[in-house]
Amino acid sequence: MSACLGLATASLLVIAGAAKIVSPGQLARALKEVPFGGMVTTGTVRGLAFGEVATAVLLIVPGMRSVGAALAGLLGLCFAGVGIAGWLRRATTACGCFGTGRGRPLGPVNVAFGLFVIAAAVVNAGAPKIADPSRYFRVSVIGVSALTLALCLWTHRRLVRELTRPLPSSR
Repeated sequence: MSACLGLATASLLVIAGAAKIVSPGQLARALKEVPFGGMVTTGTVRGLAFGEVATAVLLIVPGMRSVGAALAGLLGLCFAGVGIAGWLRRATTACGCFGTGRGRPLGPVNVAFGLFVIAAAVVNAGAPKIADPSRYFRVSVIGVSALTLALCLWTHRRLVRELTRPLPSSR
């Protein structure tokens, strides 16, 4: 159970982090609608994004899972807190958290995501020691890679459809 939650959390953090590393502007704009958000720059968002990816890596390294779980818990608190702030302020700008400018503003979805990350962090922090760390790491890397690919394809399914539709000249 803890391994599955860790893999799911790591995959979500990789996607969210990579999207913000590449394009931090959307979240920086969305954060301007919440208290203290006006102080956030694209550099701050990019720094947070690198932290998300680093946390994902720590969650799949057997000897670092507890550190990754603690950092994931902190990130989950941040996600939930910003979601609550956006919800209370009735934010209107899409957050862009997963690399899309369309979508929901900061609010209930961010709160739910934050709570999921916190729950996964608690489960991972209390997980028993891994019997075969080498095997766990290999399976984790493959699992996170496959799940990340599947989640990216789902998140960007409109773009995938556009890229896979027949060209006008071939119809």
